[in-house]
Amino acid sequence: MTIQMINQTVLIIGLGNMGSALAEGLMQLDSCPQLILCEHNSDRHEQLQTQFPTATLITQYDQCHTAPDIVILAMKPKDIKSTCQQLATELPNDTLILSIAAGVPSVAILSWLGEQHSVIRCMPNTPASIGVGMSGLYTPTQTSTQHKALAQQIMLATGKVLWLDSEEKIDALTAISGSGPAYVFHLMSCLQKAGESLGFSQDETRLMVQQTVLGAAQLAQNDVPFLQLQKNVTSKGGTTESALNIFHQHNLESIVQEALDAAYRRAAEISNTYKDK
Repeated sequence: MTIQMINQTVLIIGLGNMGSALAEGLMQLDSCPQLILCEHNSDRHEQLQTQFPTATLITQYDQCHTAPDIVILAMKPKDIKSTCQQLATELPNDTLILSIAAGVPSVAILSWLGEQHSVIRCMPNTPASIGVGMSGLYTPTQTSTQHKALAQQIMLATGKVLWLDSEEKIDALTAISGSGPAYVFHLMSCLQKAGESLGFSQDETRLMVQQTVLGAAQLAQNDVPFLQLQKNVTSKGGTTESALNIFHQHNLESIVQEALDAAYRRAAEISNTYKDK
């Protein structure tokens, strides 16, 4: 189902990295919705108005002159309870709530807002800011097909979307794609340091690492298994095999699994802190 977003009013509360990324994505749509941006820090309004010239800027929800069709909760998790409690008495019952607040389960959001609202949780990642993000979406079964379609269109404006069949998978997705860019950047930093130790300048090594990671990522945009792509680069007795042997000796696969397990456990711990609130 495709819905004309131009007929929708979208309120984004919180204009940090993710809130701004979503606003940027929506502004690029052919049928851009009416945007209301709620940023409590009024000192940022001039910059935001320049960045989003057709949007309405407010500091508090009660400054809205039009009831939004969609509210995107993009504030820090610590602020979400008070924000939802304020919205509970103000929003129409058919308002769609899209939450990108990390670790805050839908049951908590519904308890603060009221069960009459449709809530969809979303976990994007930072590449959403340049339109190549990866977002996981989850919603309770009572959410309408129209609201699901709206949420999907919003997140597709920032990259790819994956619907999840259980809320627990939000925590697992956080460990993989939510935190994943940091893992790649860490590897890139390690490659740069190693390259400099081999005699290249910082700028030379950075260029090599950037282009190598970009090229590898683009080669991976097909149905060829990752291990096969690795084999395509690896000659018997060659340089790549020598490097990969070191990774195997130190059991890199096990290290990655342990790291993702740690991230998943931490995401679950954060979610559990909200379950009794």
